[in-house]
Amino acid sequence: RLWKVTADGGKESQLTGLKPEKEQVEETWPHWSPDGKWIAMQRRVGNNTDVWIYEVATGAAFPLTSFGDCSKPTWSYDGKSIWFTRFKNAKESIWVATDLTLTPPRAVKKTSAKRPTKR
Repeated sequence: RLWKVTADGGKESQLTGLKPEKEQVEETWPHWSPDGKWIAMQRRVGNNTDVWIYEVATGAAFPLTSFGDCSKPTWSYDGKSIWFTRFKNAKESIWVATDLTLTPPRAVKKTSAKRPTKR
């Protein structure tokens, strides 16, 4: 689960896991967006692991990926991309979701995720 605590060591507050889940859920690898409005996280539901986005202001969470085996989300410096890894068949590759325009779950906009090209 995700928890938040102020930098000066104030009281912690639980962000996720406030409602019962149908399956076992684990949330790890949280990474704040540069503007502080979002947290990208690795979320395992049952045996499926994907990158999810948590909106700090509303507490809404929604998946960024849906093809599984995704982990370690990391925001780009400008907040327009999220880098993550995908572990498949004993190989780990780096992927990137680009041109992010995040919208809460009411109307989630799809983004493209692909392996970065070599330069």
